[in-house]
Amino acid sequence: MTKNSRFLARTLAAALVLCLSQTAVFGAVSERQFSYFSQESLRVRADGVYFSVENLPARADFDYGCIEIFTPNGKSVKEEWLSRDSDNGMRADLSGLPDGLYTATFYYSPERWATYTSYFTDNDVQLRVQSGALSLVAPIMYERNAAFYGAGRTDIAALSAYLGPTNGIQSDDPAVRALAASLTDALADDYDKALAIHDWVAGNIWYDEDAVRTGRHEDNSALGALRLGRAVCEGYAKLTAALLRAAGIPAKFVYGYALGINGDEWPSKELNRDDSNHAWNEAFIDGRWVILDATWDSGNRYAYGRKTENAGLQTHRYFDAAPEAFAADHATTDPEWELWWLPSAAPVPALPFAGKLFVNGVPAAPGAYNIGGSNYFRLRDLAVMLGSAGLDFGVGWDAASKTVSIRTGEPYAPDGTELAGAPKSNGMAVLPETVLTIDGKAVFMDVYNIGGGNYFKLRDMAEAFGFSVEYDAAANAVLIRTETAAPEPSEQAPQETDEAA
Repeated sequence: MTKNSRFLARTLAAALVLCLSQTAVFGAVSERQFSYFSQESLRVRADGVYFSVENLPARADFDYGCIEIFTPNGKSVKEEWLSRDSDNGMRADLSGLPDGLYTATFYYSPERWATYTSYFTDNDVQLRVQSGALSLVAPIMYERNAAFYGAGRTDIAALSAYLGPTNGIQSDDPAVRALAASLTDALADDYDKALAIHDWVAGNIWYDEDAVRTGRHEDNSALGALRLGRAVCEGYAKLTAALLRAAGIPAKFVYGYALGINGDEWPSKELNRDDSNHAWNEAFIDGRWVILDATWDSGNRYAYGRKTENAGLQTHRYFDAAPEAFAADHATTDPEWELWWLPSAAPVPALPFAGKLFVNGVPAAPGAYNIGGSNYFRLRDLAVMLGSAGLDFGVGWDAASKTVSIRTGEPYAPDGTELAGAPKSNGMAVLPETVLTIDGKAVFMDVYNIGGGNYFKLRDMAEAFGFSVEYDAAANAVLIRTETAAPEPSEQAPQETDEAA
């Protein structure tokens, strides 16, 4: 849902004041960044008697601004109209404020005499004055959010699940896949892909105030938002998640509570799912969860059957949002909601692979298990077998980041444990807390750890490396082909059938 006050305009009613006091800086220094996005990483600083808005976006609409200070009961006690300085910021002298708590707001505009737009308002930035010195107050929900943020599962199986379709997130739909491809195919970096998706959703979907006002919601699924061109926060977030997943980026749909929707107070510090009034996303990029809220970065409004505001993408404040600033107006209410549909993290039985394996007609004896009806092969055995068939790749392990790295075209360095044959007894397979990269790019596929070794689903490896897999049911044999043209079968290798391995 939307926070209406973020999009209220403020008209200049007084002459711009450019004079700043030259009072010496003293006391505590603290700062807070709103977003990690480099092109809009605006931050605020409390430094002695000065309150500053720094690192302003390079866009002309941030050339002029107003910093206004309020008491907790909403009384305005300080107002300074400013212009961008040589350090790319604006600074207000707050000397003379009595000790106590305050809130700061910031409005921006491309012209001195014009309509100003709010960047942060209400309780987003709280200040404390103590013995004349300013400091920033941590948001009340920061510790709670921090305990949940990034604490969810990041094993390969869970991240793979965040790539698939779920309720209302139709990431496999042709229309969603086509749009995701058009937005991201020319981009190599997942961060840039996520940015392109966020910007498209914020710029092309209209917030449906009619649905909020009447309580009649048409279709808040990803496809509904795409078809109608309008939605409430649920539709924004589900469409964003669907496009991210279709682009190969694991994405969460996050339920939460947001200030400025049902009033300006948190219902309690112990929020639960019933307190939800908002939704946003987290995307797993470069080993971390990136927070994004396309709804609150959008300036589009749909009311009384028509588009009433067409501002499109308004800011990037909520793209790659910094957790502390995000906690000022967002709180996760149910971080465990995802667990019911994610693959179980409990150990599962692994049965020794009882069939035969041939690589280009040559028999091999890898360590392999059957888990849930699918065959999983030890990664180091696959490296040896495929390397001998012309598909070289090196295998590395970084304990600090828990990353298994595969480097294509690099000869594999054996460690003496390869091709020891099929295991003699059953095992218990667990989901490893690891990340897999191929040539430095994170890849998500089914993998289990059994007895300290990583076992990969053969079909996933075939798709990643471009070899084929067939299964001959009559001979109970799995056939791997790395060649473009299949060779004449040897006396040892059975003819393949079309059944799946």
